[in-house]
Amino acid sequence: MTVTTLFPLGRLCATPAALDALTNANSHPLELLWRHARGDWGDLCPEDIEADRSLTTILLKENY
Repeated sequence: MTVTTLFPLGRLCATPAALDALTNANSHPLELLWRHARGDWGDLCPEDIEADRSLTTILLKENY
């Protein structure tokens, strides 16, 4: 399977709280990473959309 992404994700990180929330929601981080890499940024602010792509972090909105 080939997945087309808009940019490289760089180094991947996640906060413990985000991983706990994903576990509680019965969701996998890769689902979110694929959406992000294809341009589905949800509530991401314009500045972060344009930011450097050396690091991708999964975190809760209240930790942003």
